[in-house]
Amino acid sequence: MRRLKRLEPEAVEAAIQFLEAGPWFFRSGYITEEIVRRLKQAPLTERQRNRLASVIVRSLSTGTRRVARHLARLVKVAHPVSLRRQLEACATGDGEAPLRARFALHVLRSLDHSEVAQSPF
Repeated sequence: MRRLKRLEPEAVEAAIQFLEAGPWFFRSGYITEEIVRRLKQAPLTERQRNRLASVIVRSLSTGTRRVARHLARLVKVAHPVSLRRQLEACATGDGEAPLRARFALHVLRSLDHSEVAQSPF
């Protein structure tokens, strides 16, 4: 985590691999939240951005709501154009996955400065 705080490339890669693996153990959610906070400021390659977009899409249907909400905040650094289409496709209907997709879309729209209102979720 110290190396990730300094945004060292190897630590950034390890953090992305951690998110991709999605391990579940005592305090793993808190670790994920810390990783998300750090990755939002990390310089990422195109491949890393695509991998984070995949993690976000996977979080729509797996894991806890709290972790999914934190992962949704990574839309700012993931691939917004392709990710937006996937999120919009998932956002219709009722249930947990559409709710998570709508929250991620809200975060994405706030990037466009078109919706700066408080999150309805």
